[in-house]
Amino acid sequence: MSIKSLLNAAQKETLPKYLEPQQAELDHVVRLMLERALAGSIDSDEVSLLEQILGSSSWLISSVCSYSNLLNFLPGYFLSPSGYESLLQIITKSFVSNVENVVEGKEVSMPVFGVVVSLIESVFTSILQREKLTKTLLPGIFLFAYLVPLCGRTLGVDLEIEPSQLAAKGLWAEWLKAGSEAMKEETVEEVRGRLRAFMEDTTILPL
Repeated sequence: MSIKSLLNAAQKETLPKYLEPQQAELDHVVRLMLERALAGSIDSDEVSLLEQILGSSSWLISSVCSYSNLLNFLPGYFLSPSGYESLLQIITKSFVSNVENVVEGKEVSMPVFGVVVSLIESVFTSILQREKLTKTLLPGIFLFAYLVPLCGRTLGVDLEIEPSQLAAKGLWAEWLKAGSEAMKEETVEEVRGRLRAFMEDTTILPL
């Protein structure tokens, strides 16, 4: 049975008990899918499947996140808690790293942003529940949405029309509506610091 079949059965609650992951059997498989997606080496159907797996796992974790004694018993669960946390970190770090590379004038495959932003959208609520990841991701979201297009023009790439850039603006706006005032102040100050550093660094692409 394929992962897609397992996911469909789990979503319909028809997955036989003996086929449900008992520990972390699928962590490695899903991680490999993620790595291939971030490298741009899988097609849109596989990316969609990965989003469904992450989204499904996200909902299950969120629903029991305050009950630590239940984390080891999640019917139909595709990822272990540690496996899921690891994937969130990989997605966040990959996105932020690519944003910084573009701003610094390094070569980045722009279509990769379409994949990683789409994956972020599928787990955005979960990321916002994790303060450390939120602090890492949000400045990158702002820079990608509002600064990278300017760098893109320097490279002859008009990112303003990219769906991923528009999606990033949507994620930023979503967070502004839901984020705490303290987190907003901290994040805005971090963004200002990044912008000052970029303006002072002569190796950064001119804006």
